Amino acid sequence: MAPRRSSRTACFAALGLAVVGLATLCGCQDTVATQFPAGLTPIEANTAPLPVPTPTDEFPEVLSIRTGTDAGGSFLHAYAYVKAPIALVWTAFQDPNVVVDRRNLTSFTTTHDVEPEYDVSFRCRYVIEDVVTVTFDMTWRESAVEGSVADPTRVIVAYQKTWGSSFVRRMAGTIELLQLAPDVTQISWVQRLDATRTGVPDMVSWNADQYANVLHSVRGEPLPAY
Repeated sequence: MAPRRSSRTACFAALGLAVVGLATLCGCQDTVATQFPAGLTPIEANTAPLPVPTPTDEFPEVLSIRTGTDAGGSFLHAYAYVKAPIALVWTAFQDPNVVVDRRNLTSFTTTHDVEPEYDVSFRCRYVIEDVVTVTFDMTWRESAVEGSVADPTRVIVAYQKTWGSSFVRRMAGTIELLQLAPDVTQISWVQRLDATRTGVPDMVSWNADQYANVLHSVRGEPLPAY
């Protein structure tokens, strides 16, 4: 029978592995730029089910989410309803404080009108202070694709990580707003993520926070603090 290592030896071994892991993490970060293909085409089909109506509510304000991981990384598909006009919901999505993942960011700054060919565009520089400092840019573009800017009936929001830390290899998504009735808007989310130490739970958290932010915004309430 092989001799048992002492608890002190085991602790030193674990510490050594942690130091090696930290050194590897700190030493392999690069800064890269990623092309954001033109347009607002959804990155893939949404396979989440629609929220289930209740006996008293055809459009319940709840999230319906499907997540998973495949060869392309982690994905999140989701649907939800908002009992508000689409123009008001779109106004919420134009606010960086509504759409960014404030819970998991140390700070962010915003530059507006970075892609003037779209009705709305902005670029947010994200900073995350963790074991190391991770900095990257997320570019957002939004347009009314049916109806008009003043009176939209369908809006698409697209976003993508376009510059920064190689720890975030891919972060991209599309959000579709669809008018179902004058006071009911359907939201469809499709997101892809391939990043170090980040995965499906983080995507679910961001999706839930974003939906909560939208609901607070359309109701004229202060946004939640994270």
